[in-house]
Amino acid sequence: MIHYKHPKVILLNHTGLEIAEIASRCSTDSFNKSEYNFIKEFPKWEKDYINSIDKSPLVTNLLKVLHHDSIGEHIVFQFFIDNISRGVLQELVRHRIASYTIKSTRYTMNDLLKGYILIKTIINEDKFEYFKILLNKIDLFAIDKDLSEEYYNFEVQNLWYYLNKIEDIEGFDYFIDNVLSKEAKETVKNILETQMSNTFLQNLRLILNTKNKKNSGDKFKVLVNDNWQTNGVITINFRSFKNFIKLRNSGSAYYPIRALAQEMLNVLPNKYKDLL
Repeated sequence: MIHYKHPKVILLNHTGLEIAEIASRCSTDSFNKSEYNFIKEFPKWEKDYINSIDKSPLVTNLLKVLHHDSIGEHIVFQFFIDNISRGVLQELVRHRIASYTIKSTRYTMNDLLKGYILIKTIINEDKFEYFKILLNKIDLFAIDKDLSEEYYNFEVQNLWYYLNKIEDIEGFDYFIDNVLSKEAKETVKNILETQMSNTFLQNLRLILNTKNKKNSGDKFKVLVNDNWQTNGVITINFRSFKNFIKLRNSGSAYYPIRALAQEMLNVLPNKYKDLL
């Protein structure tokens, strides 16, 4: 079994229980029955009260006893997620009542492609060894290299094969024309003229710091597979999150997304966990 990197999750923001209680009070016109004076005085209140309470008996009763789940749609979480594979992403976006902004391969593949150009341009031998150094530098795959070394090496070899195959079919100028900006072309030219006076990593740093050519990844999407690492921001309401946890934190879930679900639960304040 492939071992993937452990996902990282940061809870960026959450709307609190107050808005859900206000929505609940609206439906029954019962503001005066709240345990909290600032809700009794609604709408004469201040936004400073957001995230000021850790429990709402009314919201708990509606969500856990009466299953009035629409109330949960007024509780919203925003997560940053990292170290997930694109395979997990495919599972994740099936949860439709959520908003996703995910790392774009078309804009972020430049480091891989510029590194490949550098290797093929200035390295006379052991090109594949330098390619492995490049991949260690840009950390492309979600596979845990230490726990799944054979799978990781297979991905590296596969990617090297695909890049060389594109070069065989399209020619090396295809990479130059579609990847390098004018600035990057000048940098490669200067590296060649200095005859590799710097180390490979120094030259790599020079070219990676050059301006990217817009949408360079469009011509190379064939390289991307489910084991590529990605990250992004998710906005999801409590009702959808509850469904997500029910499905993805179960023993039958795809194990990398189960790890993500557990990590999302770990960063959630207890006042929300108590409502699940």
